[in-house]
Amino acid sequence: MQTLEENGIMADTIRIAFIDDHAILRDALAARIAHEEDLELVGTADNAGAGLEMVRQVKPQMIIMDIDMPGASAFDVAKQIKTEMPEVKLMFLSAYAHDRYVDKALSVGANGYMTKGTGFDKLVAGIREVAAGNPCFDQAVEDRLVFEGGGARLAKTPVTRGATLTERQESILRLISQGMAKKEIATELGISVKTVETHTENLMAKLGIHDRVELTRYAIREGYTQP
Repeated sequence: MQTLEENGIMADTIRIAFIDDHAILRDALAARIAHEEDLELVGTADNAGAGLEMVRQVKPQMIIMDIDMPGASAFDVAKQIKTEMPEVKLMFLSAYAHDRYVDKALSVGANGYMTKGTGFDKLVAGIREVAAGNPCFDQAVEDRLVFEGGGARLAKTPVTRGATLTERQESILRLISQGMAKKEIATELGISVKTVETHTENLMAKLGIHDRVELTRYAIREGYTQP
């Protein structure tokens, strides 16, 4: 954990804390923020647990947090931070835009969600938007959201339905996402083509998906391409 002291920056500067386990990214963001007159990086941490203690010390206006870090759950820590400091703005910055991650981010009160493929110019603009009280989401995330009542939610809820998949159905979904045909999947899993077809039909019914193309897109987006 590293705490950075205030050093004469103007009063309306946006005070930012950054929590991410990648040192190169922390350093890169720090270097960029140093060139922005209205932004100040007041603290960094390399895991969520240390981030909680750092945030309690520096009391930032805005927190940028990774999702996939060792140690304590980023979502659990984010929820704790928002409970203790409800006025703080929270943006997640992740390599992943899976529905299940976005859903969890929204559930803990995230004001923004950007992917690590976002350029620094867009990220800095997003920081200003969130600090101003406006939601800011990566386009790939925003396209799947519905904004209502001052908040946001996923337009569909495949993450909830996905939790009902059996191990066999997840295996078939993974192989579908890899471009395998029904016969290839049957051979890979040692089952009949008819069984594959049945599982595929059940998968689509559970997920509210109506064709194989949409099923493949869902599997890729939700990270089922990896074992």
